[in-house]
Amino acid sequence: MPLNLINPFAKGLALTSPKSARPSSARLREALLNMLQHNPELQGNYSCMLDLCAGSGAVGLDLLGVIAKHVMLVENNPDNQIALKKNIAKFLQSHTYHAEISAAFIHADAYKLHASGLPQLPELIFTDPPYQHDIALLYNALHQNGILSQCRLLILQTAPRIIPALPITAILQRDYGNARLHFYRLM
Repeated sequence: MPLNLINPFAKGLALTSPKSARPSSARLREALLNMLQHNPELQGNYSCMLDLCAGSGAVGLDLLGVIAKHVMLVENNPDNQIALKKNIAKFLQSHTYHAEISAAFIHADAYKLHASGLPQLPELIFTDPPYQHDIALLYNALHQNGILSQCRLLILQTAPRIIPALPITAILQRDYGNARLHFYRLM
């Protein structure tokens, strides 16, 4: 199945989808983009976004230039890294957006990422870890390592019917096919 961007500045751009990745569907990415643009609870000027467990980078690249000016895409899987680097380069070479934007690849384990290892602290974080991973453990690592210190909105993607056991309460949850989005306001 082809993986194409929905970002209005690179609409239809075909991305490389790594074999080991489970890319977020176009329907989910479009709904996410619309919610971040039009839902008053979720709207905001986000200078910097962190896309953890980025896979192909489709989510981060779809939000780049529309929701956030700078996107840091974190991936640890070697197969996904190859595709992710290609996709970042392809997007930056083909985009038609004229404002200053940037996308950076960061090779790191999301559970071991420290604020000191980032060029900028994110205001928006999206994470879609492998569904068998412990979301609470990831949240605690992000909190303890200073990643959440400037974050205003945290978005988790999980399997449907999953309610993460976090010390914060979701302000919104939506199901899209085989995925559920959880939105958490942190500031």
